[in-house]
Amino acid sequence: MRYFEPSPQAPREWPEVLEVTLPGMLRPLRIDARGPRLEAGGRQPDWSAGEGANGGGEQILHFHIGHGHLTIASGLDQMLSNRRIGVMDHAEFYWTLLSEHDRSSPPQVLLLSRLQMPSLLDWLLENAGAACIAAAMLLVLWLWRIIPRFGGVQPEAPPARRELREHLAAIARYLWRSGALAALLAPAREHFRSRLALRQPGIAARPPAAQAIALAARSGLPAARIAAALDGRADTPHAFTDALRTLRDLEREL
Repeated sequence: MRYFEPSPQAPREWPEVLEVTLPGMLRPLRIDARGPRLEAGGRQPDWSAGEGANGGGEQILHFHIGHGHLTIASGLDQMLSNRRIGVMDHAEFYWTLLSEHDRSSPPQVLLLSRLQMPSLLDWLLENAGAACIAAAMLLVLWLWRIIPRFGGVQPEAPPARRELREHLAAIARYLWRSGALAALLAPAREHFRSRLALRQPGIAARPPAAQAIALAARSGLPAARIAAALDGRADTPHAFTDALRTLRDLEREL
């Protein structure tokens, strides 16, 4: 159903007074006919009144729906207002209409005037107020989290300082991966010779071959193994680890 206003180019097409004869009445009732016209949609009314010129719609549409009746009247709020309810037959028309179709005790009548669709905000506040409040709180929390906050600049954390042993271990791993085993073995040999000079200065003063024989007699290790640990080449990981193990065992014997 839709409604439309009278055309200002053809004011004579719309009468100011409408005579309506309700079903079962002998005389017509006069009401105001200056409201907008109504046009039924797919469902046709049981009866209608107020057809304009050239079939320009009706002012009153009456439907029988289920166990009740529905009457749609154009300008209802104006005709039932305090100023116009006593004009013409407005009061008698609507009282007769209600009395004819509502025989319940007490009468169950519902008058709807100025039907308007609520706005989206009003509908949400009325039907989903709690959800809207929760969504607004989540939005505020999200904005509070992402918006930068101004304040005092926090000092930067001092850079982490590694210990000396970590530095030496990193150097040793680099030399090991590079194959520079002789460079790793040289500090171990220097350390053993300094300990030998403190504990056994007589053996430390001898030539390398005599040192190996004297140390072999004292420790019980083979002289060739001792000579390889003191002055031999450590080209392979096996030779390197064997030389370090021999120097450790000799230092314990000192």
